[in-house]
Amino acid sequence: MKKAGRYTGYSLLMLLGYMFVGFALTGGSPTGAVLVGGALTIVHAVFGFLTSLGYFAQKKPDQGKAMLLSTLVMLVIGVSLCLGGGTLG
Repeated sequence: MKKAGRYTGYSLLMLLGYMFVGFALTGGSPTGAVLVGGALTIVHAVFGFLTSLGYFAQKKPDQGKAMLLSTLVMLVIGVSLCLGGGTLG
């Protein structure tokens, strides 16, 4: 499961980038940043899920499981950050 850690690390870095993009696009508005970051997080999760299905279809179950686990971890952390940021903003 070494790949799961790598995929998760990349996903969490992307999540951080989404928040910076959200702040930049909304002019520093916390609520707007949360909405933009949340939307980008959902899009990222959909692509991660589709990628994991592709790995399973290619008979690469280890990579498929790693990508699916990474997507789930990123969703849990991303939704928590968005909900927490929305209540603070």
